[in-house]
Amino acid sequence: ALAVAGAYVLLSFAGSQAARRTVAAAEPEAARILAGPAILDPLRRELVVESGGTYRLGRFDLAARTWALDGPAIEKRMGGPGARAAAATPEGSTFLRWARFPYFHAEGDTLRISDARYEGPRGGWASVRIPLPRATSAR
Repeated sequence: ALAVAGAYVLLSFAGSQAARRTVAAAEPEAARILAGPAILDPLRRELVVESGGTYRLGRFDLAARTWALDGPAIEKRMGGPGARAAAATPEGSTFLRWARFPYFHAEGDTLRISDARYEGPRGGWASVRIPLPRATSAR
């Protein structure tokens, strides 16, 4: 059982490295690339590609060696006064220490900080909502 588990981990690591190298060769402007495992599909990787002020989401098929950045583009919105105020709160700073691909978006009187690694068809679950003072805007 340990040998099977070890082989799976090594193959998963090699698959992620191959996906990252392939995407990096085609996307030279990418600052960072995440090729993480897809749920229940060891031959697919979920992609997050950071470029400028956005993250682009997609997938990589290891068997076919094909990939696409066909998911939503997510603006980071990290520089505005609302983002700075939210990041300075205890909840915001704790979340930002954990998040690897954080982004900010306004939801009424709150600012939500999310991690693009956990976005999906129904939205992301990894986030924290920070109430903002009325005078502070999200941008």
